[in-house]
Amino acid sequence: MAMSNLRTLVKKVIPRNLFSAIEPYGHLIESVIMNVRYGFPGRKLRVIGVTGTNGKTTTSFMIQRMLHEAGYKVALLTTVANGVGDDIVPQMEHITTAQASVLQRRLREFVKAGVDWVVVETSSHSLAQYRVWGVPYEIAVMTNVTNDHLDYHRTFERYLDTKRQLFVLANKHGLRHGVVNADDPNAQKFVDSIQNHTTYGLSAGDIRAESVELNSDHTQYLAKATDAEYRIRVNIPGEFNVSNSLAAVSVGRVLGLTGYCCSEVCRRSDERH
Repeated sequence: MAMSNLRTLVKKVIPRNLFSAIEPYGHLIESVIMNVRYGFPGRKLRVIGVTGTNGKTTTSFMIQRMLHEAGYKVALLTTVANGVGDDIVPQMEHITTAQASVLQRRLREFVKAGVDWVVVETSSHSLAQYRVWGVPYEIAVMTNVTNDHLDYHRTFERYLDTKRQLFVLANKHGLRHGVVNADDPNAQKFVDSIQNHTTYGLSAGDIRAESVELNSDHTQYLAKATDAEYRIRVNIPGEFNVSNSLAAVSVGRVLGLTGYCCSEVCRRSDERH
């Protein structure tokens, strides 16, 4: 019997509150089994996880495109689309992070295809349910955290702590790196969860947006760090896309990519999403 069918059967025969309590452990068992079945494929890939209430998908697209422009073979797993390189196709189910059986199978396919990096949009549900167990995130990105999904997490504190687990997971795998939105009031909790980190923002951060110009069809600004600055143009409007693109630029800085790769991906982001 497939794990999904077994889960449905159990849900029908036990009380709802009991099912809610044990459900995450069912996902954990599934994750362990699927990692073993597919040979722990995440260990053979470099993985970037993007979490947050808003901006996850756009930021994931930008990071994927930036690494692609830098010459890497990059896979993308998001709510709206999946694929490798230029072959990105719509994801009709609109599930942010797939069940372990699907996720591990896809990671195994990426290994066989010779993929270097995988950018995974990582939901709070997948973290709470251990769906991403066994995935060794190399970089964890936080876009922002606002009140959402409280029907599942019950309290904002639990929701926040679940999001933070992406950084805890990355920190467990050695010298990993966190990229955090310094404009978010909860930023420090994420910074404290990982040894190595870079912050970004419009008002604060290691990488800041200055001289922001908001236009009807694009946004441009100067991304400024202590030792470098990049002229950024984002061909999708809105101040929130300044933040999303800054997150991508910060990842590029962490990986030592050129200023051209960092700025070019933002300029061309409308072609991808």
